Amino acid sequence: MAYAPRTVRAVEHLRTVSHLPGDVIEIGVSAGDTTISMAQYLKETGIDKKIYACDTYEGLPYDGKLGLDDMLKKGECAASFEKFWGRVVQYGLEDYIVPIPGLVEDTLMARLKDRTWCFAFVDLDLYEPTSHVARYLHDRITPNGIQGYHDYKFERCPGIEIVVDQEIDRNRYQMVGDNWGNCAWLKRVD
Repeated sequence: MAYAPRTVRAVEHLRTVSHLPGDVIEIGVSAGDTTISMAQYLKETGIDKKIYACDTYEGLPYDGKLGLDDMLKKGECAASFEKFWGRVVQYGLEDYIVPIPGLVEDTLMARLKDRTWCFAFVDLDLYEPTSHVARYLHDRITPNGIQGYHDYKFERCPGIEIVVDQEIDRNRYQMVGDNWGNCAWLKRVD
């Protein structure tokens, strides 16, 4: 399987933090390329961690907001849960992936409130849920852990750049690496 640059970088960054406490979370999974790649890495290396795969599994949950991400429409980026989970089973990764279906605004605090993460990858396209996730992750990434945001500096998703550049505490998180594949990677440094 050929992987997009974001997936390649996600696995590279996961390798650098997989020894840290905490599991892995991907928020905005779609068909699961990045989730599956990260799970394959965990399986191949024998690392005992789970990947929590959060998504509506119905595409974008609502239209973007006027003037911010209004080019994005409800239902875009859709990949059904059946398609995603079928791929997980095809690769024999059921023991490594925990699906969390629903809106992140509803599921993160309800189901994952007390979790910590060594690595997080966020690919939600829309400003509002991405901002919500950044606030959720603020205290939940372990020291030296990494969080990544796809669609950083991508013209169809200007809200992601606002979240990364204006809402994430830069005393706590510093940019690492490059933004190959339109991703911003931030390491917790406090």
